Amino acid sequence: MTKFSVRLAWITLVSIFLVVIAGGVVRMTGSGMGCPDWPKCFDCYIPPTDISQLPENYKEIYSKKREEKLHRFADFLTWLGFENKAKELLADESLLEEQDFNAFNTWTEYINRLTGALAGLFIFAQMILAFAQFKKRKILAFLTFILLLITLFQAWFGAMVVATNIVPWVLTIHMLLAIVMIVVQLHILNLVRPIETSEIANKTLLWLSLTGVIIMILQTLWGTQVRQQIDVLAKVSERDTWMSQLEGIFYIHRSTAIALVLLGIGIVYISRKKKVFLSHSLWLIGIILSEAVTGKLFDVLGMPAVLQPTHLLLSLLLFAVMYSLFLRNLKR
Repeated sequence: MTKFSVRLAWITLVSIFLVVIAGGVVRMTGSGMGCPDWPKCFDCYIPPTDISQLPENYKEIYSKKREEKLHRFADFLTWLGFENKAKELLADESLLEEQDFNAFNTWTEYINRLTGALAGLFIFAQMILAFAQFKKRKILAFLTFILLLITLFQAWFGAMVVATNIVPWVLTIHMLLAIVMIVVQLHILNLVRPIETSEIANKTLLWLSLTGVIIMILQTLWGTQVRQQIDVLAKVSERDTWMSQLEGIFYIHRSTAIALVLLGIGIVYISRKKKVFLSHSLWLIGIILSEAVTGKLFDVLGMPAVLQPTHLLLSLLLFAVMYSLFLRNLKR
């Protein structure tokens, strides 16, 4: 593949991570409902900066629109067989409550959406480039098309996150879809990049990295459950008391981090011994230790908001490096 293809694949991967960072900032600042509708923001392509630019009954208008979307989403969940979840959403009247206009929250969420749109353009351009070489690279073209479909579904699901007023389990699925996008993009990058002469697949590293990928998936699922507990605690208690009130899943999440540190040390040892994938292994252990530090700071500092997007970003970077190491140790 051309250098441009490789460069575009890297840019696309970085753009997906930028969306994750933007989403983390939105989460940290509580700006998720800064735009009450989707894809526009207050029915505008460029959102307002002052409440005077909105009609007096704006809360009623957007609450009504949300109710309509909520019913459509509930119908979709019922069709999938999740009737109880659909009923829970429709029965929760708090989902229709509108927030007061806040220009900071509005523009934070708007920038998040622009970041997502930019990533979508890179993903689309990548697909066009891949299909131009369809006869030679059918698998590559297929993966870029799949990624575009996932991106479109993710965009639609983002609208459902807004429609449900950021119900935790809906937001969790939204984040898991971002992880799926990263996985597919890593496969695309692995196909377009040139194989370095120093790359020698190692079975031990293959299995260690696969184990790490599985642990990271479990850690992500447990982490989202911890996040859901925090969402509940945030409504009834002060931030500095959250850590002491977290339930069992938090301790599983924290203890598993020790297994990741040991796994990282094992990967560094094998890499140095066999003189393969040294940069990967060093990145890996560096991110693992940074992630462990942020986790400890959560405990010491009472879970400060600024660390939440950092912790999320580090966990996804760790997953990406671990998965990349796994791919590079597969025979290609």
